[in-house]
Amino acid sequence: MKDNWNIIIKKLLFFALILTMISGNYILPASAAGILLTESGGWFESAYIKWNPVSNAVSYNVYIKPSIADDSAYVQIDNELIRKYPAYWRADAVGLAAGQYIMKAEAILPNNTKESIISGVITVRANDRTGFAFSRDSQYKSGSGAYRENGILKKMHR
Repeated sequence: MKDNWNIIIKKLLFFALILTMISGNYILPASAAGILLTESGGWFESAYIKWNPVSNAVSYNVYIKPSIADDSAYVQIDNELIRKYPAYWRADAVGLAAGQYIMKAEAILPNNTKESIISGVITVRANDRTGFAFSRDSQYKSGSGAYRENGILKKMHR
């Protein structure tokens, strides 16, 4: 009887471990004084965060940085990538190399003060770039257009 319970417990622990590994890209909500981060995650060469609106916010800024970098490494994403939905706000960072990132949402308040919230670590995966468009045998040798082969936006010459 005791051996049966040991087997059941081992199977339950194994299932919990597998479930944790599969859902590793979903970060639990975090909150600060007036801003509540409800969801964050990564995908192929992109990361996103969702948060509940702050009632008196004038606007929002969103930043991203590699998880191992100092806070001075935060880069602001374009305003066009920050969108308002009926019940929440969402920001997407695109053109990211595979790796670990942290995002920060910042509410700008009427008196020019700020409230911010920082996500947990978000895992971004590389997109599979196999196929003829990316083959050395293709006419253009690359099908990535404005992006490098690793998904990062090419520098624009002005």
